[in-house]
Amino acid sequence: MTKQRQIIFDLMKQQCGKHPHVMELYSLAKKKDPNINLSTLYRTLTEFKKADIVEELHLEEEHHHYEIKQAEQHQHFVCEKCGAITEFDLPAEQKIEKELAKVHGFKIKTIKMIASGLCKKCR
Repeated sequence: MTKQRQIIFDLMKQQCGKHPHVMELYSLAKKKDPNINLSTLYRTLTEFKKADIVEELHLEEEHHHYEIKQAEQHQHFVCEKCGAITEFDLPAEQKIEKELAKVHGFKIKTIKMIASGLCKKCR
């Protein structure tokens, strides 16, 4: 792993639960190493996605967010006003997986759900 990839990986770990987008990661990476450029960040995130280390989240915005891949699945709530992202568990997820397998013969890898609305603070 190159020095720059290590910096990006460490930043991703530090951002656990915060779901940064590329420009946030880029700003943080530049503070650690001014020689990191945006294309390096994109290439590194692509490699991390291929290696199943990082997840790219599509949360109803023009840009994507990123997080370190976690062992336990979770879902995301996005506040339409302030943009806050909150993780939550979906207990029915296992039931849905079993039902899809039974009815359609699917072997589920992941279930993605995004709930949007107003968070407690913005309501």
